[in-house]
Amino acid sequence: MPSIEETLATAIIEGGVSYSDFLLLTLDEWRAIAEAITTHQERTYRNQWEQTRLIAWHAIAPYLKEGVSIYQMLPLPWDPPQNHNHTDRAHEQPSDEEIERMMRRFGNS
Repeated sequence: MPSIEETLATAIIEGGVSYSDFLLLTLDEWRAIAEAITTHQERTYRNQWEQTRLIAWHAIAPYLKEGVSIYQMLPLPWDPPQNHNHTDRAHEQPSDEEIERMMRRFGNS
Protein backbone atom coordinates (compact mmCIF):
# COMPACT_ATOMS: atom_id res chain seq x y z
CA MET A 1 0.00 0.00 0.00
CA PRO A 2 1.45 3.37 -0.99
CA SER A 3 2.22 5.94 1.68
CA ILE A 4 0.25 9.17 1.93
CA GLU A 5 3.22 10.99 0.40
CA GLU A 6 3.25 8.64 -2.62
CA THR A 7 -0.52 9.03 -2.95
CA LEU A 8 -0.19 12.82 -2.81
CA ALA A 9 2.57 12.75 -5.43
CA THR A 10 0.41 10.64 -7.74
CA ALA A 11 -2.55 12.99 -7.27
CA ILE A 12 -0.46 16.07 -8.07
CA ILE A 13 1.76 14.71 -10.86
CA GLU A 14 -0.55 12.25 -12.63
CA GLY A 15 -3.96 13.66 -11.76
CA GLY A 16 -3.28 17.37 -11.76
CA VAL A 17 -4.91 17.72 -8.34
CA SER A 18 -3.66 20.67 -6.26
CA TYR A 19 -2.42 20.11 -2.71
CA SER A 20 -5.35 22.06 -1.23
CA ASP A 21 -7.88 20.12 -3.33
CA PHE A 22 -6.26 16.82 -2.33
CA LEU A 23 -6.81 17.67 1.33
CA LEU A 24 -10.53 18.17 0.67
CA LEU A 25 -11.05 14.82 -1.09
CA THR A 26 -12.87 11.96 0.55
CA LEU A 27 -11.44 8.47 0.22
CA ASP A 28 -14.14 7.52 -2.32
CA GLU A 29 -13.40 10.62 -4.39
CA TRP A 30 -9.69 9.83 -4.39
CA ARG A 31 -10.37 6.22 -5.41
CA ALA A 32 -12.43 7.46 -8.37
CA ILE A 33 -9.65 9.84 -9.42
CA ALA A 34 -6.99 7.13 -9.00
CA GLU A 35 -9.05 4.72 -11.11
CA ALA A 36 -9.45 7.35 -13.83
CA ILE A 37 -5.69 8.01 -13.77
CA THR A 38 -4.97 4.29 -14.13
CA THR A 39 -7.47 3.90 -16.98
CA HIS A 40 -5.97 6.88 -18.80
CA GLN A 41 -2.42 5.55 -18.37
CA GLU A 42 -3.41 2.09 -19.64
CA ARG A 43 -5.20 3.56 -22.66
CA THR A 44 -2.18 5.73 -23.48
CA TYR A 45 0.18 2.75 -23.10
CA ARG A 46 -1.92 0.58 -25.40
CA ASN A 47 -2.28 3.32 -28.00
CA GLN A 48 1.49 3.80 -28.08
CA TRP A 49 2.08 0.08 -28.59
CA GLU A 50 -0.61 -0.12 -31.28
CA GLN A 51 1.08 2.76 -33.12
CA THR A 52 4.45 1.03 -32.75
CA ARG A 53 3.03 -2.20 -34.13
CA LEU A 54 1.49 -0.40 -37.11
CA ILE A 55 4.71 1.46 -37.95
CA ALA A 56 6.75 -1.75 -37.61
CA TRP A 57 4.27 -3.64 -39.78
CA HIS A 58 4.49 -1.10 -42.59
CA ALA A 59 8.28 -1.08 -42.36
CA ILE A 60 8.81 -4.85 -42.57
CA ALA A 61 5.66 -6.17 -44.30
CA PRO A 62 7.35 -6.34 -47.73
CA TYR A 63 9.96 -8.69 -46.26
CA LEU A 64 7.59 -11.06 -44.44
CA LYS A 65 6.24 -14.33 -45.77
CA GLU A 66 2.85 -13.99 -47.36
CA GLY A 67 0.07 -14.69 -44.89
CA VAL A 68 1.82 -13.35 -41.76
CA SER A 69 -0.63 -11.01 -40.07
CA ILE A 70 0.19 -7.89 -38.10
CA TYR A 71 -0.97 -9.75 -34.96
CA GLN A 72 1.38 -12.67 -35.63
CA MET A 73 4.28 -10.34 -36.37
CA LEU A 74 3.98 -8.46 -33.08
CA PRO A 75 1.44 -9.98 -30.70
CA LEU A 76 0.43 -7.80 -27.77
CA PRO A 77 -0.88 -9.08 -24.43
CA TRP A 78 -4.39 -7.67 -24.94
CA ASP A 79 -4.89 -9.18 -28.39
CA PRO A 80 -7.64 -11.78 -28.61
CA PRO A 81 -6.33 -15.32 -29.04
CA GLN A 82 -5.67 -16.04 -32.69
CA ASN A 83 -6.35 -19.26 -34.53
CA HIS A 84 -2.96 -19.63 -36.20
CA ASN A 85 -4.22 -22.39 -38.50
CA HIS A 86 -6.60 -20.08 -40.35
CA THR A 87 -4.45 -20.07 -43.51
CA ASP A 88 -4.45 -23.88 -43.58
CA ARG A 89 -8.26 -23.98 -43.46
CA ALA A 90 -8.59 -21.59 -46.39
CA HIS A 91 -7.98 -24.42 -48.87
CA GLU A 92 -10.33 -26.91 -47.21
CA GLN A 93 -13.81 -27.53 -48.51
CA PRO A 94 -16.49 -26.27 -46.10
CA SER A 95 -18.60 -28.96 -44.49
CA ASP A 96 -22.27 -29.35 -45.40
CA GLU A 97 -23.13 -27.88 -42.02
CA GLU A 98 -21.00 -24.76 -42.67
CA ILE A 99 -22.53 -24.31 -46.15
CA GLU A 100 -26.03 -24.56 -44.69
CA ARG A 101 -25.18 -22.03 -41.97
CA MET A 102 -23.75 -19.59 -44.55
CA MET A 103 -26.78 -20.01 -46.79
CA ARG A 104 -29.11 -19.16 -43.90
CA ARG A 105 -26.99 -16.17 -42.97
CA PHE A 106 -26.37 -14.69 -46.43
CA GLY A 107 -29.28 -16.07 -48.42
CA ASN A 108 -29.22 -17.62 -51.89
CA SER A 109 -27.91 -14.56 -53.76
